[in-house]
Amino acid sequence: MNKSPSQITAESSVKRRKVFFISGYDPKGPGWYHGLFCREAAKQAALSGMTIKVSQRRNVSPEQAVWAIDAREDGNEIVSDYVFLRWDDIIRKSWQRGTVTMLGVVFSNLFNYLSNGILWRLLTTSWITFVAAFYPTLLVLLVLIGGLLLGWSLAAALGTNAIIAAFLAAVVATVFAGVMLPSLNRKFVIYWMSRIFAFNIKQGKRQIDGLQEKTRQFACIIVDAANADDCDEILVIGHSTGCQLAVSVLARVLELDPAFTKRSAKISFLTLGGSIAMLAWVKQADWFCDDLQRVANHRHIDWLDFSAAQDGASFVLFDPVEGSGLSHSDPQNKKPKLLSIKMFELFSKARFKKIKHDWYNIHFQYLSASEVLGDYNYFAIVAGSQTLSERFRHRQSTRDFFRFRIKKLYRPVPLRITKTNGS
Repeated sequence: MNKSPSQITAESSVKRRKVFFISGYDPKGPGWYHGLFCREAAKQAALSGMTIKVSQRRNVSPEQAVWAIDAREDGNEIVSDYVFLRWDDIIRKSWQRGTVTMLGVVFSNLFNYLSNGILWRLLTTSWITFVAAFYPTLLVLLVLIGGLLLGWSLAAALGTNAIIAAFLAAVVATVFAGVMLPSLNRKFVIYWMSRIFAFNIKQGKRQIDGLQEKTRQFACIIVDAANADDCDEILVIGHSTGCQLAVSVLARVLELDPAFTKRSAKISFLTLGGSIAMLAWVKQADWFCDDLQRVANHRHIDWLDFSAAQDGASFVLFDPVEGSGLSHSDPQNKKPKLLSIKMFELFSKARFKKIKHDWYNIHFQYLSASEVLGDYNYFAIVAGSQTLSERFRHRQSTRDFFRFRIKKLYRPVPLRITKTNGS
């Protein structure tokens, strides 16, 4: 249970908050996310009894859009600035389109993940995430094989020679793929996962134009907010692939301003539906492991990681630090704190049964209202009267969740040597 107002200490009480949100690999900009926030906040407020008023969106700069949240929770009034840190311009530039292009992406992903050893590591670590990663390749292969068989059968019926038969089979397979794959993509979102995994590889190799500069710009924005010293909590949130970027942003913040965590504001870090280790597993991503080690082992950053067993696009209750071959500086206080949103508690049985296999919408449930009031409430986190760590102080980190691990095949990631162990 969350604490009553009388139990909330001055240190954990929030009257003013600054939220910095980093979306996943998604070309939709702040307009879409602001609309989602307004709709879902109204639903959650009606359910929880909180008062939540959301302002219009202001485009402050090319890197940030802001909306204000005026809230009341248990008699406490809270003002929060919700800063959407924009990198959708970079995403759109690298957003592959077209059937032929996506075929190249799918098979390039397969080659890269096999050569990096990531596909095997993913299978043994979380078979459900492996399915989410590999099913696009499987569907594409089935479509191509089906097209080739159809073309070969047509050639056989026409009685053509082997060369013409092979050419006809290739043409029919290409046309068949062009017709079937867009339809399958609409139903199974096969290109979505393919794009994400292709981005992870390029990000690990630092091949995304402008991303390092964008990371530094985000860090400067957060440092400036800390220097203003006008809030009780600075809350950095990463969703999906944005979790990896958020880690690097916080690492840059600590480099730019070593005194960042000595400000009066509580520094909170929230990751939602992440698969952080997927980036750390890329052979060329030692730089990211350094960032991860620095942030995870910083004693003044409160990091909570939420996942859901139904979310195939994330690692469920998985320690991204140990899972990346890194070590915790304080074994008694390992970060992040791993928690489940307990999605089955947020919906009626009938509704949960209907939505639990809808991976795309499940992946956005972290940012959405629930049907039933449960322990996880995104809008109370970003607009309520408690700091992140205080709101979930009553829950213990879950570090023994191995439901999706193939135990007989699993091998821990070898310990890596990093430049920093935090501070």
